[in-house]
Amino acid sequence: MAPATPVRVLDDLLVRHLGRGLDAADDGRTLVDLGIESRQVVQIVAALPLDPDVEIDFARIGRRSTLRDLRHWLAGLLGAQPGPGGAA
Repeated sequence: MAPATPVRVLDDLLVRHLGRGLDAADDGRTLVDLGIESRQVVQIVAALPLDPDVEIDFARIGRRSTLRDLRHWLAGLLGAQPGPGGAA
């Protein structure tokens, strides 16, 4: 079995922390609308398999950020580029 892609890891973490599935329609919704709080973003980042030298700038993700913004930011931390709806 092939290892999970970084995008798949991101989506799995988001689903686990939100307690529900996500789809492409959610991409344009703000984190606030989706009920994602800053502590959840920290928990998601903490669960990522990041290189210890990666610098994390939490200021880049704010209350007006969308799910798409969060996915791109997290993918950037992992060095991956998500496609539409979180797919690679």
